[in-house]
Amino acid sequence: MRPLGKTYLIKAEVQKSPELVNGLFIPADNDYINDIHYQGIVMAHWLGYSDEEIKNLVERYPYLLPRNVWTDKISEDYDYSYVLGVDDLPKGWKRLFLQMCEDLKKELIKDKYLDKFRFTEIKEKYNTMRLYNNGCSEKAHRILDKYEYISRYVCTICGNVAEYETQGYRASFCRDCWKDWVRHEPCETLTFKPYYRVIEYSNGEKFYKKISFKREWNKYLKGLKKNVW
Repeated sequence: MRPLGKTYLIKAEVQKSPELVNGLFIPADNDYINDIHYQGIVMAHWLGYSDEEIKNLVERYPYLLPRNVWTDKISEDYDYSYVLGVDDLPKGWKRLFLQMCEDLKKELIKDKYLDKFRFTEIKEKYNTMRLYNNGCSEKAHRILDKYEYISRYVCTICGNVAEYETQGYRASFCRDCWKDWVRHEPCETLTFKPYYRVIEYSNGEKFYKKISFKREWNKYLKGLKKNVW
């Protein structure tokens, strides 16, 4: 069975009796439910792709194969029932994640580093995609930074452009999903900016450099319209 990964929001009421949530039997009175209960919203694990889809993914993006961090070896009993990123990110980020994988692959091929690059951990943290790795070129690293930043502006449920971010447990929602799921919860409006600034140094002097991700964002919006991925 695929290991349980990062959670995403689904609509369900917490009751004192056990609940069957999205096919997962979860005792509603255990500590886990108490930890994730938030004003009538339960967080449940998204199981993601089929095993065949996962096999196709790791063949195209070998750095998604789960490996031993210390030995870099693949488990002998690995059966393509799970893969890095699939169970660790909100469902709505699937399209963005695969777009990142494709952009990253092209850069790693240029660097002749495709077979050496490794993700050590992929997860959601503070409502952004986190892509920890064993190191890569500056250009490849910049690709990862851009997608980490963009992820905050993508709805965690459906993948459309997010307009609201919940407080407390932070998650982004488009207008429709916000109405359906969390319209009564404290939220702030998201204002998207197609760039961010980083601090760099040259000859001991600090300066700010503007990093644009219009290309990545426009590519994502175009994919939404065409239902790519």
